Amino acid sequence: MKQRLDVVILGGGPAGASAGISLLQKNYSVAIIEKSDYSASRIGETVQPQLSILLSDLKITNTIFQQHLPSNTIESVWGDASLKENNFIRNPFGHGWHLDRLQFDKQLIDHAEKAGATLFKGSEVKTITQSDAGNWCIRFLNRGSMQTIHTRFIVDATGRNSFLVKHQGGFRKNIDHLIGLVSVRHTNSVAKESNFTLLESVKNGWWYSADIPGNKVVMAFMTDADIYKKEKTNAERYYDQSLSIAKFTEQRCSRLIPTPINVYAANSYVMSKTHGRNWLAIGDAEMAYDPLSSQGIYKAIKSGTSAATAVHEQFIGNKFALENYANTGNIAFERYMQQRRSYYLMEKRWPQSLFWKRRHTDI
Repeated sequence: MKQRLDVVILGGGPAGASAGISLLQKNYSVAIIEKSDYSASRIGETVQPQLSILLSDLKITNTIFQQHLPSNTIESVWGDASLKENNFIRNPFGHGWHLDRLQFDKQLIDHAEKAGATLFKGSEVKTITQSDAGNWCIRFLNRGSMQTIHTRFIVDATGRNSFLVKHQGGFRKNIDHLIGLVSVRHTNSVAKESNFTLLESVKNGWWYSADIPGNKVVMAFMTDADIYKKEKTNAERYYDQSLSIAKFTEQRCSRLIPTPINVYAANSYVMSKTHGRNWLAIGDAEMAYDPLSSQGIYKAIKSGTSAATAVHEQFIGNKFALENYANTGNIAFERYMQQRRSYYLMEKRWPQSLFWKRRHTDI
């Protein structure tokens, strides 16, 4: 392993992997330090058709989707009690996809390794220091052995942890306190995959469900953390109570085998600082969107490739490259916030509901 590298990326999810691939295409040496060993399940399954364009820029063909499911339709119960359908048939980029998210992340990181990235899985960063000249020294534990890397630049792709951002004094500016109560339920062996995403709003939040590979359906109830805590009940009971009033989602899962409920943070936020001297945050380490937008993975990969361009521009002398990257991200976040509010404003059936009142208020 080279002890001195051009760029070290903290985090090996879609943002980190795509940044690594893009930097390698620009002939920089790259290491990726990933906390997990890619064995635990991950959430975030539905991607839009436009993702294929970003993957093409990374020299990744649509064959990557062979192990995943096509997403042909989005069905929604939103604004009134009727079921509406939006088919991808007229989309110039084709249909979307329902991913086995863990498998997808493995595929991306495999591409990064094949492109020349050095990957450290199952690693824990212990110390990060910066010299007067601006270079970095990272000490981390990898498979029981302490490692040291020196690098010119660090990319923070640690997701919601925002490890380096917080290390540099940044903090999270939350837009809301959305959480997801998630269950991945199994179908029987003769069940047919329906290949659609279903969104259904209810009084205290909304439901998302989608088929995923392996004869499974992921089902998530999205609500606010304080609304959930106020009920003073366990996740399974609250989940079932919320499901009982979601007509179409309940019908969809009527023959599914129940599994334990896991609770995940899903709130929108932007970090107070996203770059500094020879470092940059990308993906959810920089900002996070509401899962209603279905832009999480697209945004992560887009930020990874854009960040690689910004790092390259800084290396060749553009003093404003990182600031320009951050400004572009802030503009995109403002645009997202407008879209988020307009979509939530479409649902006005529960004007006294705290969940919906919050989303109808200007921020």
